Amino acid sequence: MPKKGKGKKGGKGKKGKGKKGKKNDSPVKMAAKNTLIWQTRLNMVDNSRKQIRERYDNLNSEHEVLSEQMRQTEKDTLDVISFLKKQDLEKDAEIERLQQEYKDLHVEQAKEKDELMVDFKQQRRFLDEKLARKESELDIVRHELNQIKDFRKRKA
Repeated sequence: MPKKGKGKKGGKGKKGKGKKGKKNDSPVKMAAKNTLIWQTRLNMVDNSRKQIRERYDNLNSEHEVLSEQMRQTEKDTLDVISFLKKQDLEKDAEIERLQQEYKDLHVEQAKEKDELMVDFKQQRRFLDEKLARKESELDIVRHELNQIKDFRKRKA
């Protein structure tokens, strides 16, 4: 299909048949409307500013409360750490004291054991000597008894 072209003849359509809208507003009415719009915008901005200010104040006070809580928590943490370190040092000292006491008791026990061994050896030596004397005396008594028996046999 061939295109329909617009020729130099007049085209279809409405051209220049008048103004689309007549401005009936006077400058005073426009100024009043603008003032009302700007007043509304100012009120909105002012309300927004007040809300932001309140939120800022709330956040600021909340920040101070949280900062104080954090400082207190840090202080408490340091106190607990200090207490635990002190307790740890006390326990280390107690462990060292008990280890030294154990060593001392061990040395003392070894000395007592040595003394008991010496006493035991002396008593054993004494008893061995006493046994030897008693055996010697018993041998003498047996010998004398045998002599008496022999004497009686010879007499009888």
